[in-house]
Amino acid sequence: MVVLDDRFEIVARSALRLGDMTNNQAEYHAVWTGMQLAGQLGATEIEFRLDSELVVRQLSGEWRIKHAGLRALAERVRASQPAGAQVRYAHVGRESNVLADRLANWALDRIDPADAAPS
Repeated sequence: MVVLDDRFEIVARSALRLGDMTNNQAEYHAVWTGMQLAGQLGATEIEFRLDSELVVRQLSGEWRIKHAGLRALAERVRASQPAGAQVRYAHVGRESNVLADRLANWALDRIDPADAAPS
């Protein structure tokens, strides 16, 4: 997850290993983390640019959330929205999300010390 200010300068970034989950679940976790961070930064206008059209349309209220696990994640996202903040969700192609994609790949490629063989 990469957080940009209104001048498109990086103000924060986060990359976590979340374990086995779908891309959509990972996107929901990223939005939830971003929403919490936006609240800490005092943001009043927040735009999430995601490469998952499903997550964008679900969080925008255009599509129903049928999967119980995603529904629970969406509730966490909505509950963490800063009071009075205006939130938008935009679908972008993966090629337009290069910084976040690089961070995600970095987190996935790191070797967990618990998995490393003793030397």
